[in-house]
Amino acid sequence: MEPLIGKCGVDCSRCPAFEANAKTHQSRQRTSDGWDKYLDARLRPDRCVCNGCLGKDPWASGNFLPDPRCIMRACAIKTGVENCAFCAAYPCGACPPDIDREKIAAKLGEPIPEEDYLAFIKPYERLKNLDRIRASLKPEDLNAPFKPKPIKARIIPFLDDLPIEQDEANALRAVHALVVGIMTAGAETYAHQLRRKRSRPQMMALLWLIALRGDLQEEDGAQIVLDGRVHGARKDCGWLVRKRDKALHSAIRHATKHLKGFGALVEFSSLKKGWKLKLSFTEKAGGAAALKALKRWVVALAKEHGEPVYAGASRLKGEAFERFKRGEVG
Repeated sequence: MEPLIGKCGVDCSRCPAFEANAKTHQSRQRTSDGWDKYLDARLRPDRCVCNGCLGKDPWASGNFLPDPRCIMRACAIKTGVENCAFCAAYPCGACPPDIDREKIAAKLGEPIPEEDYLAFIKPYERLKNLDRIRASLKPEDLNAPFKPKPIKARIIPFLDDLPIEQDEANALRAVHALVVGIMTAGAETYAHQLRRKRSRPQMMALLWLIALRGDLQEEDGAQIVLDGRVHGARKDCGWLVRKRDKALHSAIRHATKHLKGFGALVEFSSLKKGWKLKLSFTEKAGGAAALKALKRWVVALAKEHGEPVYAGASRLKGEAFERFKRGEVG
């Protein structure tokens, strides 16, 4: 089969789930087993068949794949390109990194057979495929990226006449700006905006939980430390970390990366017994003063309106948390 590159760079012609390669139950079972072993992706064999993402409605046949929530496909369609290589913003960083054969082999403790590499890893070396395409293009072949507008959010404007000192007001204003940035998901490309939008619940929950439950420490620069040995058993904190390997859930890990773009740094440490999350702010987010203001604001909201409860699916439910998302600081 001739190479067929999907919008995100996946080589569909090599993918074992592509419809031309997945015609029998045996082949789909092999795909299911291979994805489970090498990619930690668990799909039933009957779902391991895909029409590719290049058509207008690849799910018309009733297939589960490709992922209907694929950010790269949505961005490519908005930008009007065949795949990401044709976008002038490529590489914008929104495309996931290539799957690393050596890292997977090290994790498994055994080398990956060449046949399995060709079937379960090489098709998903997106960036290598896109780089090859990009190298063959001329400037006139490229499209300017779609520039998204900020998402509308129910944000309460910052009050200029708060009965507090000016320095404290400035710090609180910086935290308010951080919340506005997260909730409106401003970004340079549509893919980045979608990633930020989908990560909003986890970003806001992380800021809230660390500020509410964590301890403010100032000996090595201001930081708020959430200690899993103390709070990990709480329902509102326990969902942040996987119990089987004491690692952050993928959605939380992605949220920490997005928060970094706003100047909020979240450092995770897995301990022999428990874990820790440390939050600090760069000058972009207002620095130490804004971090302290965040702590005071969250604690005050929880005291006045009650602590929210964890409602599943990365959601906190309660009046205090809703006011936090709206930026209500008065």
